[in-house]
Amino acid sequence: MLNRLTQTITYRNNVVFDEKHFKLHMRAEQSKQTHVDAQAWDILQNELLYNLNVGKSTSTFADRTRMSCLSNTAGAKPNQSFKFVGIALNSYAHGNRRAAQGLAAAREGTFTITNTGDERITAGKNVYVHIDTSDSYQPAKHMSGVPKHKKLLKTTSTCDASTNCVHIGKALSTAQRGDAMDILLC
Repeated sequence: MLNRLTQTITYRNNVVFDEKHFKLHMRAEQSKQTHVDAQAWDILQNELLYNLNVGKSTSTFADRTRMSCLSNTAGAKPNQSFKFVGIALNSYAHGNRRAAQGLAAAREGTFTITNTGDERITAGKNVYVHIDTSDSYQPAKHMSGVPKHKKLLKTTSTCDASTNCVHIGKALSTAQRGDAMDILLC
């Protein structure tokens, strides 16, 4: 039997950008007359994706059902239930009409992500994500190529009862806040 870590097989699926939640957030921000950078809603490769339609039907396109997803957690409610969709395999600009195929997400396999949490995650630990809506949480501040005010799913190696955490995999390397981390999604 082959070692699972050396296999290149991953579980990939097609997903679509969640236009509904994006537009709701943009309208709410415009009513407050605050500046909103729409580019912060674009999905970048290797970002963690989530779905807010827990318990509801997913988006449909043609005859295939595809899950709607986001990577920016701005506008989400604290401790809101969500589904972990996977890791974005390609980038997607929400306003790009030429990208009707949507984007691809991986749900299993070995990937490199950014530790967006406040704590150090060591190799061998379980990795969880949750939505952090606090103003002090600014994960993109130390990341290059990402709008500095973009909110992302927060990674952690511990899950307490006060947050709605979702297990996404196992850390294969150790990473400080803002550093790259290898992870086995499972």
